[in-house]
Amino acid sequence: MLSIGLDAQHQRIDSSIDAAVVDVYQDPDRALKNSTELLKKVETVPQQIKVYRLRATAYLAKRDFSKALESSLAAEELTTKLQDKVQRAAALNSLAILYQQMDLYAKSLELLNEVDSLLMNAAKHNQDDFEQAKSLAIRGMIYRKQGNIELALEKLLAALHRLKLQQLDEANTANASVICYNIAYCYLDLNKTETATEYFNDALRLAESVGGESLKAYALKGLAEIYGRQERYEEANKLLLKADELSHDIGDIILQEALYRLLSENYLQLDRLALYERYYNLYRQFKAKREKNETESIEAILQLQSSQADSIIAKAEASYHRQLRGRGLIGFVLLSFVLLFIYRQITENRKLKRHLEQKLRQ
Repeated sequence: MLSIGLDAQHQRIDSSIDAAVVDVYQDPDRALKNSTELLKKVETVPQQIKVYRLRATAYLAKRDFSKALESSLAAEELTTKLQDKVQRAAALNSLAILYQQMDLYAKSLELLNEVDSLLMNAAKHNQDDFEQAKSLAIRGMIYRKQGNIELALEKLLAALHRLKLQQLDEANTANASVICYNIAYCYLDLNKTETATEYFNDALRLAESVGGESLKAYALKGLAEIYGRQERYEEANKLLLKADELSHDIGDIILQEALYRLLSENYLQLDRLALYERYYNLYRQFKAKREKNETESIEAILQLQSSQADSIIAKAEASYHRQLRGRGLIGFVLLSFVLLFIYRQITENRKLKRHLEQKLRQ
């Protein structure tokens, strides 16, 4: 009965965390408020990690990189307490996504290397493919941002293939939508417009099946960008205005900036100057917000690198002092043996001298 009661309590907490996750992009402030209460209730390490990841994601939605980084580091520290390799890989994958969204690519790839190592040594079961798919997808998104489009496409297509081997529940469907969106942009960068359109439509269809408004907004933005390149400005603007309506309350600065930039460019092409000026001003406002957040992000990154450098230096100094003490001890022992040998030789020589003197006197 106690076991059943504890399981029920854990399920209630898990349900509360899942409910808070839904609020992350719709109402990040409410998600943060709920996560503060959840931190007082959680009892297991996986639940604690989930809540810190939730907080980091909410701060990212608000583009508060400094606090997102703080929550991510707290979650990362907790992962060292996880014994199950696949469970730890899942936690590290989620953290790698957060670091990727903060443009901390080196840190994200470092965690992904650890994920691959854990999965290679873990007992095989269904979750392995899911975590490997996530790892491949994150790598693909990083390579795309770094301009390595061919390699990004290879990783993203492999991730989508692995994900489709799994049961496409709500979470997997949302992940598949994100992957299709990134694949579409890879093809767009390669000027393969027709294939890009297919994948943007796939991303939109998958997003609609789970009711993900943010995901739908991103997919619509991608399709609108293609229409803009084809000079179908009116059609593009209809999609962009719909995306703006869907995402208006989410608070995604990067998405809003992109939507207003595309709208202003399209209205300029249509010679509708009043609307061009309106959306251009909105674009500039959101661009300024993004640049401000990026400055804060750089400061947070530098602070992280500084603290990591300080930690490395402290460990190196401690190691040096240990080695110095070790060498000093070895030197002392060796010197003691040398001195003891010399002392014994001197003693033996004195005894021999006295013995010879006695012989001579005799």
